[in-house]
Amino acid sequence: MNRLKLVLAAMTAAAFLAVLPGTGIATEQKVYAKVNGTDLTQIDYVEAFNQVIPFTFHRLTRDIIAKYKPQIIEKMIDDELCYQEAVRTGLKMPAKLLRGEKEYVIAKTGGSKGFEMWLKGNGITKQQYWALLKRGWLIQALKRKEIGDKSVVTDQEARAYYEAKKKTFFRPGARKLSEICFKVDPAAPESAWQKKKQFAEKILDKIKKGANFGTMAWNYSEDPYRVKEGDRGIVHRGMLEDQDMEKAVFQLKQGQVSGVIKTLYGYNIVKVEQVYPPQQLSFNTVKQGIISSLSADKKKKATDALMSRLKKGAKIEILDGK
Repeated sequence: MNRLKLVLAAMTAAAFLAVLPGTGIATEQKVYAKVNGTDLTQIDYVEAFNQVIPFTFHRLTRDIIAKYKPQIIEKMIDDELCYQEAVRTGLKMPAKLLRGEKEYVIAKTGGSKGFEMWLKGNGITKQQYWALLKRGWLIQALKRKEIGDKSVVTDQEARAYYEAKKKTFFRPGARKLSEICFKVDPAAPESAWQKKKQFAEKILDKIKKGANFGTMAWNYSEDPYRVKEGDRGIVHRGMLEDQDMEKAVFQLKQGQVSGVIKTLYGYNIVKVEQVYPPQQLSFNTVKQGIISSLSADKKKKATDALMSRLKKGAKIEILDGK
């Protein structure tokens, strides 16, 4: 965890203590769970809370908090198990690093006096804050060792996966389209459909006689692409909802214009501006995606293995999981 994330994590956990009353969560130091005899209290709850609850929530309600509470409790327990394992295995936050973080956070809060006022305003002692900082570092250090280092994917692994799954890294054929849409209410009588079809055929005739397709789209199309002179962009097979339209589009060559195509919502005239043939994607094109996917799989397996090992034989009591 880099300096900013490490400090902000501790600051957020501390500062959020002042926010909890408005959410309906009691702020007394009640015990939510015990892990190998260690009490997990409000500070532990808040620290887990900020990592579980999405920051997209502008207003926390009792219902939202109740929904996420089981995950928060589980996060508390997992973090405590990781912290205890870090201590057991002798991991320590380097004194020089801790000293640097202290100087950094004091400077960020306006100097020594500002830091003291910030602590007082948030109801947390200096000792509690430094303990949060060190605890967060130890948890992340253990996870780097047990999860992060085991989630690295080499180029050779990515290449092997690509070769084994090569057929799946294939871009289907596509067309860059322009279209003119003539809308008809699906519930309209046959006469309305015929009238709109006749109008579409007149526009098609003008195009065949040399009228600019884009100009015709701007003047007569009845869909949002009109403002772009009918430019619909690149369409891959399977993207078009109407099967008749897709069949017609993918039979056209570059520069060709379709006939009047009936769809569920009216009629369309389509021009194929460019043809993109099916393409085998190169390893370099998909390499980062493969690495991200394999790394995520490794991370999950390493996380599951770590937590399974730490929970085996651990004494865990959930006292307030509702």
